[in-house]
Amino acid sequence: MHKHLNIALNTDRAKTLGGDSVVRSLQSALSRLTTTSVGGSDVRTLADLGVKTAQDGSLSIDAAKLAAAVARNPGAVDSLFSTGTSGLSDTIISLSDRYTSSTEGLLVARKNGLTKNISTIGDTLLKMDARLATYKQNLIRQFTAMESVVSGLKSIGNFLNAQSAYSTGGNK
Repeated sequence: MHKHLNIALNTDRAKTLGGDSVVRSLQSALSRLTTTSVGGSDVRTLADLGVKTAQDGSLSIDAAKLAAAVARNPGAVDSLFSTGTSGLSDTIISLSDRYTSSTEGLLVARKNGLTKNISTIGDTLLKMDARLATYKQNLIRQFTAMESVVSGLKSIGNFLNAQSAYSTGGNK
């Protein structure tokens, strides 16, 4: 019997940060937790307790394997989580701090970098909009001047046509 924990990460790269190197690094570190070895007894990893990682990143627990490990060596199961600085508890706390620390966390640093990029892109867009508005005004000014020249040329053309018609009509 397997109980599934619903912690699968959405990896639709078009909608999430699934392709981001920091997120990929965190996913890799989390998946390694099931095989991180602690101690030298017959219960050294979460996998020894029946914890398995599916291809989509979700975890499942084989209840029979967990019960057998606890019955066989409860001290080793406890040590797996609580051994000094190498136990899974300290390993998970260290991993969490490395990624989520409000001052030095990798996720916080990545968020700050993305926020700065967004701000820079926003500034660039504002500058481009201003340049486009100026360019548009120049085109309108040039078009207006061209229309004025064309209008003047039409007037001259009309005058010349009238003169031509008058001189042709006067020679008859």
